[in-house]
Amino acid sequence: MIEVKELEDNSFEITWDENDPVESKFNTWTQEDFTNAIMNYCKDIIESEKQLQEIAEKLGGKLEHYVCSDLHSEHQKFVITYNAKSKG
Repeated sequence: MIEVKELEDNSFEITWDENDPVESKFNTWTQEDFTNAIMNYCKDIIESEKQLQEIAEKLGGKLEHYVCSDLHSEHQKFVITYNAKSKG
């Protein structure tokens, strides 16, 4: 399993199983490769959130982000609430 550990100097150490068929692809990666992969992933997340916000606005609704957790797992989700009306 790939592990990321923050060091005392605020840098990060990334480790993986060099013999694992999937993880071994990182054996040839440079620091720049890791930085680019992380930055590209962050950009994708930001762009996706912007798109969700635009959809919520077009619907006249609201975008909300939740971090959900129970005894066995944790996940995140976005919810777009729109067309809300009082029943009373």
